[in-house]
Amino acid sequence: MEPQDKITAKVLVVDDRAENLFAMETILKQLDCEVYTGRSGNEALSLTLRNDFALILLDVNMPDMDGFEVAELLRGNEATCRIPIIFVTAINKEDRSVFRGYLSGAVDYLLKPVDPDILLSKVKVFLELHLKRKELEAIKAKLDEEIEQRKAKEIELLESNEKLEQFVVRLQQASDTDGLTLVANRRCFDRTLDKEFELLKRRHFDSSNGLPLSLILLDVDQFKKYNDNYGHMEGDHCLREVAKALSRAVNRPSDLVARYGGEEFVALLPDTALSDAVHIAERMRQEVETLRLPHAFSDASPFVTVSLGVSAIVPQEGANTRSLIERADQAMYQAKMAGRNRVLSSEDVLHV
Repeated sequence: MEPQDKITAKVLVVDDRAENLFAMETILKQLDCEVYTGRSGNEALSLTLRNDFALILLDVNMPDMDGFEVAELLRGNEATCRIPIIFVTAINKEDRSVFRGYLSGAVDYLLKPVDPDILLSKVKVFLELHLKRKELEAIKAKLDEEIEQRKAKEIELLESNEKLEQFVVRLQQASDTDGLTLVANRRCFDRTLDKEFELLKRRHFDSSNGLPLSLILLDVDQFKKYNDNYGHMEGDHCLREVAKALSRAVNRPSDLVARYGGEEFVALLPDTALSDAVHIAERMRQEVETLRLPHAFSDASPFVTVSLGVSAIVPQEGANTRSLIERADQAMYQAKMAGRNRVLSSEDVLHV
């Protein structure tokens, strides 16, 4: 241990005779320890409650409370039960009282008159044991502190990692979101379309069944006229409201509504039959029409409307995501040619 951390052990000598205390104290001053004295059992008990003693030298024969009683009381107290006690007595070691002394908690006996060399050698052993125990306690306390500090750092690191993960998630969400309409952007749509198409292929090849992947492509009718006459701020507001309406029309977490570009939007519907996708597209059309956003310059309606094309795909020879988009685009074009504000599917186009 460092010199500034040096521990000085304390020894308590208890005897009802002053001359005995003086003699013991004089001998013990040769050791590196602090010597405390007490002339009764009560005084000894009081001192042990206020000090951490390395050893107690306890006279057996004292008035009022003898050494056996003092030892038993010390053993019954959690704060003092581990202090080693050496009985100092004129009783012969063959006396039956010696056995009682060990039962009371004594670790050894010293016979009066005390031999200074024997006293010093015995006390020195317990002083060394006490100092070693204190050193170990200090080491343990330091290790405990280091463990707590390490735990605190680990918690701090975990919290930092969690915050970093949350930041990455928010960053990913931001990178996948259209800044104006707050639905998914084109990049997110392209990535999701490729992923869903690959999943669909695996399911079909593994089991030869399953629902197709459907897609809805839509365009705000005569949006250029809206922008030119109402201004770009109103145009942006219109696109935001249309995006909200489209999002209300889809219910499943797996469905994706995205801004495809300009005034075009797209909805990706995994595991959805073409007929069901047509129903969802019609719900989208109605949601937009329900907005009742004035559009006095539209040929289709006095309000903002959308034209929608729907297609579906299953994994087969020549099937790919490009054909899925192209067929939805053709259906949307036909919906515009047919008067706008309507839904057409790729099958409708084939039958025209």
